[in-house]
Amino acid sequence: MRRIILIGECALDIVFPSTQNNYPLATLSNLNAIPGGRMLNAAALLGTLHDNVSYVGEAARDRIGDMIVSFLAANKVDVTSIDRYVDGDTPSNLFFPVDETHPTESIMIYRRYPSECFDVKWPDVSEDDIVVFGSYFAVDARVRPRLHELLSYIVERKALIINMPGFLKQQEPRITRVMPEILENLEISDMVVTRTQDLEHIFGTRNPEDCYRKHIKFYCRSFINIDPDRQQMTFFHDDISVSTPISRPPISLMWNSGALAGIISSIVDLGITRDTLKRLEPAILSDIITEANSMADTAVSKASIDHL
Repeated sequence: MRRIILIGECALDIVFPSTQNNYPLATLSNLNAIPGGRMLNAAALLGTLHDNVSYVGEAARDRIGDMIVSFLAANKVDVTSIDRYVDGDTPSNLFFPVDETHPTESIMIYRRYPSECFDVKWPDVSEDDIVVFGSYFAVDARVRPRLHELLSYIVERKALIINMPGFLKQQEPRITRVMPEILENLEISDMVVTRTQDLEHIFGTRNPEDCYRKHIKFYCRSFINIDPDRQQMTFFHDDISVSTPISRPPISLMWNSGALAGIISSIVDLGITRDTLKRLEPAILSDIITEANSMADTAVSKASIDHL
């Protein structure tokens, strides 16, 4: 049975109501706190659909860390590779929306880590297991040395590696500082998944085809981009590109988590391996992104709260 392994941050997202700019703190009856991040929520979705889903990350031994780890475990995700550190706090992100339908106006990020970081128990990895990593966690100098060791082991084990290079601009506004790590991650990846805003932040363009030809194809032949401007998801593979319309604006956390879970689930259901990924037919490309779109909509419909 193929193992699905996701590597990422454990964090709590605190979402302020869109009316907060006009009201005092005493009226915050609609404040919401939920497990954060596309990677973490995709793991929870996959845990309900597939056996053998694991999450690799770190969380403090505090109440927030307990909540997040319990959330993953309740969704049948193996949490034995989450490092529970003592001297620090589990990260939290504060989201301040403009309104209920527009992107976030600002995000405040709080972190306090111990000096020793990412001391995780490595998961067992076999050939053609699916490993997903990305976001700022994949380029953060704090965890990069140990993460690089783990990724090197994963490459040696011949797993199918999916990379999500996008992260919040607030985490690193000067992209040149982490570009060597981004390119190194692309080089070991079998598939890259982005949103258009990721392309703009990292490569300075909002044109996914242009980005694929100039920046990604040299490293990785399979590339999926979610484009809210054109309301479509596109799979680029060598000289082939297949698009599918998306039914709602893909600006939310749960939509993007659902899309990622759908891509991974399709790879498992279709029996796609590292070898067969190299020569996919257009019909298979279409099947993958169609399933991703469907699962994204399902994820939003089931979510009690949705945010960016």
